[in-house]
Amino acid sequence: MNKIERQANFESQFASNELMYDKKLHVKRVPGNGELFELSRSLESSSREILSNLTGSFGQHTLASLLKTKTLNQQRVFGIGGTRVFNAFYTNKVNSELLTNWLVLSRAAWFLREKGVRLGQFSRIKATNDLETVASMDGQTLAKLQFKVIDDDQTTPIVMEPGHTLVALFKSFESMVIAINQQRDRYSKQLLDGCLMLCLRQVEDFQTIQGYSLNVIKKDDRNVINPVGIDNSESVRKIQFKQSTKPVDDIISQLNWQYDEALSRKMKTVKSNGK
Repeated sequence: MNKIERQANFESQFASNELMYDKKLHVKRVPGNGELFELSRSLESSSREILSNLTGSFGQHTLASLLKTKTLNQQRVFGIGGTRVFNAFYTNKVNSELLTNWLVLSRAAWFLREKGVRLGQFSRIKATNDLETVASMDGQTLAKLQFKVIDDDQTTPIVMEPGHTLVALFKSFESMVIAINQQRDRYSKQLLDGCLMLCLRQVEDFQTIQGYSLNVIKKDDRNVINPVGIDNSESVRKIQFKQSTKPVDDIISQLNWQYDEALSRKMKTVKSNGK
């Protein structure tokens, strides 16, 4: 059985809230002016994969310009991202811990876009090395999301920016289950407000991502954690975070334009290539 056949067989067994991570941008957006420059400088160490996942765009010409002008430098590193050779971009020096952290968080961004969440521009929370962005699920309300990698041995409190909803990333399904069942006290505030939990799963040479929205419901006069799989765009629209707001400005309209414009450009390209 070749790799394509193995992949098809593997995907046929997926849960509805699971996606095969293939490093491809199936859902794209149009980045803002200077977004790729600002993001790459802020991350300090990054890669084409990381920047593409976070911006929702390949940005090939911009990246080439940044490398040509030495705004970004490039170095080949090993053992990061599940590949033997990894091309890293950096401003001062390559930081392998940051690279690993951004890789995991960027793959979470990829997953949420694939499932129908419209994410805006990402920025770094330097104090905790988390990432933050705004997101629209239903086209009416806006949530501020804070993406955080949760390590198995992490015992420190979860530090959140005010008004932000947690997107917790786990490097295995097992560690996520332990966090929900045995360490729920650490996440009590986030669970009450509503949060997202995603996990990576490695099977042979394939990596998948599973996603859940979690909140607390009353059952038999006690609080019970209610996990709901992030299955599709319809399930995404049903996610209601307590910290979501109805913005007074046109940020949702701008978000919608970024995604609709990217789709329009893709359709024009397909028509042009088909002639």
